[in-house]
Amino acid sequence: MTPPAPTSKRPTRLSRVAVSIIIGLLSLSFLSGAMVWWGTHQALGFDLAEGSSFSIRPWLVLHGALNPFLCGLFGWLCYGHVRGGWTMRANRRSGSVMISVFGALILTGSGLYYVGHESARVVLKEAHEWIGLLLPAVLLAHYLAARRWVKNL
Repeated sequence: MTPPAPTSKRPTRLSRVAVSIIIGLLSLSFLSGAMVWWGTHQALGFDLAEGSSFSIRPWLVLHGALNPFLCGLFGWLCYGHVRGGWTMRANRRSGSVMISVFGALILTGSGLYYVGHESARVVLKEAHEWIGLLLPAVLLAHYLAARRWVKNL
């Protein structure tokens, strides 16, 4: 096992606290989004849990309440981590995909709050769900690309 590259060569490296906050917020968002999806499909007549009295409301509130924190996280990452990584030419491809997916989730989620036209809401909801499903895979790919980049220093 090779020792990690010195921090001076990795100024965009996120601290363990930052990684914990990022993973925590994204996990809560993913879990609450999955529960909203499940509750929505149950309400549409899909028999996902016979006899259960599942309430979508608390999950929807949690998912929406995370929005300001996730927007703040997005801005903080863009300002420091993304900008520095771009300058260093580190993980541009996986970082671009990561930031695009994260940004698209914020845009489609905001659209669900503010767009009133029902057909547009259906498209936004569908896009938000599919993009949300991509997020864990994209995050893992970005992490693995970062590990590969560090090994090549």
